[in-house]
Amino acid sequence: MTRADVAQMFGVCVKTVDNYIKEGLLPQPVQFASREYWHPDDMRSFMDATFKRSSPAPLPNAAAHSTDAQMAPQASATRHDAQPNPPSPKSRDSHPTVRAKTRGHALLQRLNSTT
Repeated sequence: MTRADVAQMFGVCVKTVDNYIKEGLLPQPVQFASREYWHPDDMRSFMDATFKRSSPAPLPNAAAHSTDAQMAPQASATRHDAQPNPPSPKSRDSHPTVRAKTRGHALLQRLNSTT
């Protein structure tokens, strides 16, 4: 596996892979013919050791099988955790392209209302 393969696997750029290696977050690659590679089995072992859980996480539907007395507190906590806070209008419109489109739309509405 090349740096590009590892970058694609993690969804980052190649420079980030270099930084992960320097920080010790990824194992050192093996030098071969002036290039560096990871053996796929070594990368799988690293991934298993780093990301595999020792015990499975509880399923979100596990509360459905509990009694009514146990379910009430869990249901309210689950509903609260499942509903993320909606983004504020300011954070939603913070991108320059969104702001420009909003201004353009407002201008078109003003122009169309005067004719």
